[in-house]
Amino acid sequence: MIGGLVLGYLSDRGLARRNVLLLSFFGAGLGYALVGLALATKSQLVFVLSRLVVGLVKQTNVASTAMILERQGQAELTTYIGRLSGVAGLAFIIGPFLGQLVS
Repeated sequence: MIGGLVLGYLSDRGLARRNVLLLSFFGAGLGYALVGLALATKSQLVFVLSRLVVGLVKQTNVASTAMILERQGQAELTTYIGRLSGVAGLAFIIGPFLGQLVS
């Protein structure tokens, strides 16, 4: 929740929305790398830190929605927001299934 507010403020004030989206991807990657480090070292502190990093910067849905709102006209707005929501819902269904196949 706090990360979305901070990244939203940054995208409105100085950083372009594309840069906020890239920062979000990079931060998520860093957080997930820290999860791997935490598992390798069996460190609970590093694991909690990794979740904190991911929670603060992984706001891809906020940045994506803002980009759609900025670039699309009123007539197509509901179509694109609906597509974004549909893809996000589909990812919640397919992601665990694919994870189960990989493990």
